[in-house]
Parts: sequence; structure tokens; C-alpha cells
Amino acid sequence: MKLLKIEDKKCFFSKDGEDFKPISDIAKEDIFEILKIIYDEENIVLDEYNENVEIVSDVEKLIYSNIYGQLKTFIQNKPVLVQEINSEMQEVIEKYKDVITEE
Repeated sequence: MKLLKIEDKKCFFSKDGEDFKPISDIAKEDIFEILKIIYDEENIVLDEYNENVEIVSDVEKLIYSNIYGQLKTFIQNKPVLVQEINSEMQEVIEKYKDVITEE
């Protein structure tokens, strides 16, 4: 699923891989939704950002480069994060298994 794209020297984001909005319209709620999608999905695509990519708007360039960098880091760290969360959940389940089974 493509979540970030650069097209016609402009930057866009999506929360479903189909409906793209200008990156300058992104809100913190959108970023949280995108992080959830990345956590839940396997095949995530982000158009690569580097200094050679031509983007007309300096504002879009700044927003895109920052979000791209953070999402790329999240994707790279995802296996470790999933493992840590699963481990912590297992500890909680073990700790409260008697309470859970009583209900």
C-alpha cells in the first residue's frame, strides 16, 4: 500500500493507498493512522525522498522529508517494536490470567 508519493513535483499522503491528499494538509491524527497502518500491514510503499528529488514547494519538501524519515525509521524498527509489544502483552496475560478467566 502506497502511503507517501511524489508526483509532478508535489508531495502527497494517503491512508488507504488510493485517495491522496497534499502533504501540507496532513494532521497529527493522519500521522497516527498512518503509523497504525504501517504496524498492521506488510507491504508499505513510500516514494523515496532525497536531495535530488525535485519538489516545487519548500514547505512540502520540508514536511515530506521529515515525515518520510520518521516513517522509514518506524518501518525499519517495526520487527523489534512488534516483538517488544508481544512480549509485554504476554507478561500482562500471564500476570492477570486468573482475573481474565474468572469473567
